[in-house]
Amino acid sequence: MDEHVKSVRRHVDELSAKSYGKYSMEGGTTLDFVIMFVPQEAAMQLAVSADATLWNYAFERNVVITGEQNLFSLLRLLQIAWTQQRQADNRNRCSDWPTRWWSASPCS
Repeated sequence: MDEHVKSVRRHVDELSAKSYGKYSMEGGTTLDFVIMFVPQEAAMQLAVSADATLWNYAFERNVVITGEQNLFSLLRLLQIAWTQQRQADNRNRCSDWPTRWWSASPCS
C-alpha cells in the first residue's frame, strides 16, 4: 500500500512540476489546477484512505485527484463555469457598446 501512495504522490509532483498554469489560454486566462484522473475508483479510494493528507497534498500543488465517479461531474461544472464566464463577457461587451458608440460619434 505504501508503494501505491508513493506512486500517486510522485504523479502529483510530476503534474505540479509541469507548471501548466504558466500557459495562457484564449483571453489571457491561465489554468488554476490540473485534473489527475485515476481510472479505477478503488485505486484512488485506497490511496486516499491510506494517506488522509494525500488529497490536500495534491490540492496545495494545484492538482485535483478524481476518479471515474466524479470526473463527469467535475467536467460539467467546468463547462458551466466557462459558459457563465463567456456570457458575462458578452454582457459586458453589449453594455459597453452604447458608450463606445456615443464616444466615437461626431455628435459627442
